[in-house]
Amino acid sequence: MAFINADVGESFHHWTMGQDQALMPWIDAVNIATGFHAGDPLTMETTLLDAHQQGLMIAAHPGYADLIGFGRRSLPFEPRKLAADLRYQLGAFKACADYCGAEVSYIKPHGALYHDLMHNPDIFCLLTEVVQSLFGHLPIMVASLPKTQAHPLDCLATQYQQPLLKEAFLDRHYLANGLLVPRNHTNALVETVEQLTTRWLHYQQTDCIQTLDQQDLPMPIDSWCLHGDQPHALAFAQALHPVRQAH
Repeated sequence: MAFINADVGESFHHWTMGQDQALMPWIDAVNIATGFHAGDPLTMETTLLDAHQQGLMIAAHPGYADLIGFGRRSLPFEPRKLAADLRYQLGAFKACADYCGAEVSYIKPHGALYHDLMHNPDIFCLLTEVVQSLFGHLPIMVASLPKTQAHPLDCLATQYQQPLLKEAFLDRHYLANGLLVPRNHTNALVETVEQLTTRWLHYQQTDCIQTLDQQDLPMPIDSWCLHGDQPHALAFAQALHPVRQAH
């Protein structure tokens, strides 16, 4: 069964975003911001310790150097700069994880970086090379696509002997082409517990995600994401927990 992950560690010292500590008992894995789109060294270390103590899977969540845009804006691809930014983020995360005695389970790119590497193989290759230089063949989490489409990263991953984890989003709606409904759309987000649990149960029964227009998309899913900054994240995770236990 696919595990539940959430993006966390997005606070800045005394300024808090999300409900990280409250959310952790209800999920399986955390993707911890590495400071370039959100977070700071103390937040990263504190979040790592909390997650490790609760026995969660832990991922580094690097993004573009874009605090103002929360890493959700595509930036020009400058290979040397992006490689240096990723080494800086992932190197710091690895040092924090080692200090906390925590094992890093996978790497999940954040925001625009996550989406851009699906369309630009050079970005994926660069990320893979940086990850392998620091962590070996640690899995990289990428967006899942319908089984009717060839995934653009599968061949590259095979060439690099790079494991992939395919992810879908429980709290975002999908279009018929398998892409997420844009965030500026009025129906981009799942808004109710009923919608969320219905989506999860429908997938258990059919191996399909139901789109905004009620079509079924067969998708391979290793993990489901709940966005930690979503206002309903805690209620969603708590409501889903007994449903998951029953299955």
